[in-house]
Amino acid sequence: MKKSIWISALAATMLSAGYPPAVQAGEKDRDNGAGGIAFHYVGRIKLNFADSTGIVYGYITAVSGVKSTASLFNGTPGEATAYLTFRANVKFTPLPGNGPLGPGQFAVSPILTEAGTWSIYFTANPAHNWDNPDTFSNGQSVATFDRPVEQFSIYPTFSINAGAAILESSTPFTLGGQRMHLREITPRGLVDITSGTPVPLTGSTPTAPIFAFSGYSLVIGR
Repeated sequence: MKKSIWISALAATMLSAGYPPAVQAGEKDRDNGAGGIAFHYVGRIKLNFADSTGIVYGYITAVSGVKSTASLFNGTPGEATAYLTFRANVKFTPLPGNGPLGPGQFAVSPILTEAGTWSIYFTANPAHNWDNPDTFSNGQSVATFDRPVEQFSIYPTFSINAGAAILESSTPFTLGGQRMHLREITPRGLVDITSGTPVPLTGSTPTAPIFAFSGYSLVIGR
């Protein structure tokens, strides 16, 4: 498969960051029900082929239990004004393609990813910029997750990934006057479903492409 295609799939799926917050004694949990949507998100991934690493970053566009869009943004909704953002530094390993279709293309191209630590941040005065991933991780960390190695699959016209992980820590915060604690939204965990575009964004280079993606996180049942 052409490098640009499987890279895009990587971009489309690297955010598999639906992660299982653990239940803590003495606090009430909100049960969304297995398969309920906990979050929606939009993001990007910057890849580095020199060392097979990438930066996944973006913002959360909807949260279970938050009915007002205005509560999630400081002004007009978008990446710059989002109160909740995320970031993960990842490593990736392409596996041999399965089912040759022609020069450099395969019916399925699997890729293994190591996401390591994945965090959600709350920023009281957001000013995020797609060109600077650090602006998506300079707020208060309100949840930190860890997930194992996982595989995602790239097809000729799309890619798909589902990833799950375990909550390592969670901190309450206030969003739109409402107390939030992300582990209460998903006490046993999440599975993220992510998709994206095979077209590199402006600012990409052959060895350091950037791709856009979006997706949603499903609650794992009790």
